[in-house]
Amino acid sequence: MCSSDLMIVTRIERDAMVGMAVAVRKNLPIRRYADAAGPTEVSLFWRHPYTKRRYKCRLDKLIPETHTIFDLKTTRDCQSYKFGGQSYALGYHIKMAIQFCGYRELIGAEPQMRIGALDSKAPHESAVYRLTKDVILQGIEELDLLVAKLDECEKSGKWPA
Repeated sequence: MCSSDLMIVTRIERDAMVGMAVAVRKNLPIRRYADAAGPTEVSLFWRHPYTKRRYKCRLDKLIPETHTIFDLKTTRDCQSYKFGGQSYALGYHIKMAIQFCGYRELIGAEPQMRIGALDSKAPHESAVYRLTKDVILQGIEELDLLVAKLDECEKSGKWPA
């Protein structure tokens, strides 16, 4: 019998998870955010002030005292010249822009945005990056284009592949 709160993993998967958890604990910059006072897995719900479209997002870690949002990602390579390209291709800048806008709308303050990158393969190197305002603004701009396309599809009933 299998319970919905249990997950079966292989020994290799377990060893990888344990290795990554140990690596996070050893990385002082990541540990600084992980151990900071504040809730994890925080859900935000709000309406966009102009479009009135509903939004939601989930924050990995919120540090209210410093208005910081911290997101932890696994990656093939945490080095900035590789992780930067991977994170852009995966749309992390848009995801973080949504989090930024939601926090700003609900709290009234602009949060500091941090992203931790953890190599998924041993020896599990890691790094913490600060998302600059330029990156957040680019994410907002691309989000606006995606929402405009969504509006167009909803109105026309035509959904491109």
